[in-house]
Amino acid sequence: MNKVVERLSQVQMFSAVPEISLAELARLAPVVRFRKGDAVFRQGDTADVALLVLSGKMSASIAVEGGKKTLGTIAPGEVVGEQALFIPSGKRSATVTAEDISQCLIISPQVVDQAFRNPAVVELELELLRSLVVRIRRTNDSLQDLLQAQREGRIGADSPKATKKGLLGSLGGLFGGKK
Repeated sequence: MNKVVERLSQVQMFSAVPEISLAELARLAPVVRFRKGDAVFRQGDTADVALLVLSGKMSASIAVEGGKKTLGTIAPGEVVGEQALFIPSGKRSATVTAEDISQCLIISPQVVDQAFRNPAVVELELELLRSLVVRIRRTNDSLQDLLQAQREGRIGADSPKATKKGLLGSLGGLFGGKK
């Protein structure tokens, strides 16, 4: 078993995937390495591939007025840049930086199309769907919290308890806007 297949076999989402399927994924998806501090993706660039992190750690951030806001970290077994698999010629919504020496598989739309019956690719797609559902749920919860705060007078230009510049300012902060 080669090292990439061995690493893939240790990823939770691939725990029930046959080694031959992992080997096919490893054959189709090239390996890329990043040094600590390397910019992996830049916010605003065209999104053409996603990465499956095999080792290392990365962080995602967005540009905000006066600096950047860290959104989170990406660990081994996680996918980053998945928008590229769903939206052709979309733009990167965040900058991703390698926090440690990192090794990833490049997952392109062509890899997914070529191996759509491969159990490893099916598991990858299911994991992406699970991840997107969690993000949507978190966004919905945050929006509900903001709306509730506005109803209670904790957000709003006229509120004596105002902590932000209104609902739009709060939404901008939630999504990295400049308000």
